[in-house]
Amino acid sequence: MPRTQLMLEVQITKEYLGFATHLVYLAPLFEETLLSDTYAKGKDSTVCEGQSMAHCSVHAPHTTGMAGVANIGSDRNWTGSHFDQANWYAFGRLAWDPTLTSADIAAEWVKMTFSTDPAFVSPVVGMMMGSREAAVEYMTPLGLHHQMARHTHYGPGPWVGGGARADWTSVYFNRADARGIGFDRTATGSNAVAQYAPQVAGQFADLKRVPEKYLLWFHHVPWDYHLASGRTLWDELVIHYSQGVQRVLRYAQDLGRPRSLRGSRALCAGERISGHSGKGGPVVARREHRVLPDICPPATACRLRASRARPPILRVALFPLRARRRAAAVVQLAREVGLGKPV
Repeated sequence: MPRTQLMLEVQITKEYLGFATHLVYLAPLFEETLLSDTYAKGKDSTVCEGQSMAHCSVHAPHTTGMAGVANIGSDRNWTGSHFDQANWYAFGRLAWDPTLTSADIAAEWVKMTFSTDPAFVSPVVGMMMGSREAAVEYMTPLGLHHQMARHTHYGPGPWVGGGARADWTSVYFNRADARGIGFDRTATGSNAVAQYAPQVAGQFADLKRVPEKYLLWFHHVPWDYHLASGRTLWDELVIHYSQGVQRVLRYAQDLGRPRSLRGSRALCAGERISGHSGKGGPVVARREHRVLPDICPPATACRLRASRARPPILRVALFPLRARRRAAAVVQLAREVGLGKPV
């Protein structure tokens, strides 16, 4: 739409990233989007430049903007989680100046919200900056999408199908079958890549050139396909799930013992993430092989433990008053997914 002034819309509310329950800082996603090169008018045609947003284009019109699906509600702190306030704040800062970095915005917010002590600011900003990739790893690695349980969007549900619309289901997006997994959006599938400029479309449509983080979004890939690491797709998926869980466990440890009510609520959020991420990886991985038993490579023997990848260690940060209840829940979860007792 070269003759129409456009405005980018982003989702602040994290509908597919844990809502107000999971700690996912979205500014890196917003920043990545604004700086993405569309090649619409040749190289360096970023999203920000293409919309003629102020600070990005010398041809910016008098009025520019950026819309967001809000994440505020009836909670006393507006967003349900203190960390979700950072996404509301980052949206406003980037709408005003899209050239700001997500790390600088995170540092601003942490200093205004918690403490200006560098010993506190540095690890918390680091946690925020890595939180989006952690969520992607323990929920939808390698370009998978929408693999959550129906209604809640928290627990895993790669088997979810039926309902009012096909594209509201997990099976619509994963397309898992005996051959492989992933949505073919190339010319042999939906041909959604045709919407991009030729330079971008060519990269996304090429199985050898598409960035691995988008792999299963654009391609239906065989289970035994070898990625850049040399591992098969199956083993790479399990490793990504494991890495996501381990990241969250480190975040819970970094939060440490809270010194205030605000800190306690933040740690509560860390607890919930630990529980959800620990359940996601093994359940999704085992479910995909249980639903399709004939696709299991011999080396895995349809069991997560048999994979060369290390299974997620199901540990959680516990408050003393909740320790027994949470430990019992984690033991039960481990039994359900066949991992035995958690470490």
